[in-house]
Amino acid sequence: MTTPRDQPAENKTTSLLTGTLSTEGKFNGRVEITGTGISELGLRAMMRTPMDSAQRADLQRRMAGAIFPNAKGDSLMTFDGKDFHATPRISFLVRDGDATQQSGETDILTLRSAAAHWGQIADQLEAHGPRKMPIDAAQVVGPTTVVDEMRITLPDGWHAHLPANVTAKSAFGLYESEYKQDGRQLVVLHRMSGAEGILPKERVGDLIAWLRSIAKDRVSFIVIDHTTPATAGAAKA
Repeated sequence: MTTPRDQPAENKTTSLLTGTLSTEGKFNGRVEITGTGISELGLRAMMRTPMDSAQRADLQRRMAGAIFPNAKGDSLMTFDGKDFHATPRISFLVRDGDATQQSGETDILTLRSAAAHWGQIADQLEAHGPRKMPIDAAQVVGPTTVVDEMRITLPDGWHAHLPANVTAKSAFGLYESEYKQDGRQLVVLHRMSGAEGILPKERVGDLIAWLRSIAKDRVSFIVIDHTTPATAGAAKA
């Protein structure tokens, strides 16, 4: 018996960060990570063995620190990795993270960007010279979808200088980034889905071009202006 193959959308890892930025540049909020399909296996492996209090404290400290510098983790919620009826979900609070650096009338929000990684892969492919073997598209990203979303409520009157959105679609997968501000809420969304199929070696140029397109989304920070209209008018006068 041959079972149906899961599509990339069914093997999804989602990371959602929500919270509030203070006028001092401190972030407080929550992170929730979920997995479905084969993407949940990593979460289940991590939660296979129950953690003691010291291990839980260390995990939430490391995970919070990976979000923003000097952030403290709290209220870690996990699941039983051996219980296949349990939803694979990990969540924790992030407290007092140094999300921005202040510079005059602006704040600079630091982002985690993986775009440079894909540019490096393109460099490596070009350095290898002419390709001799066909290309397995599933080995580029894999039959998975990864969604990384950030929703931060800014202080009243703050406005972000938004980078350009990026969409890169090819036979090797789909990459999308979106930057927008809805009222006080700053939204940063990255989504990548893999593809499957054996492509001829001559398509390596298409692969390199696709990786270069993703690398254009090299956004490591967002500038946020917190000059109020009244302050700006006074400055011009």
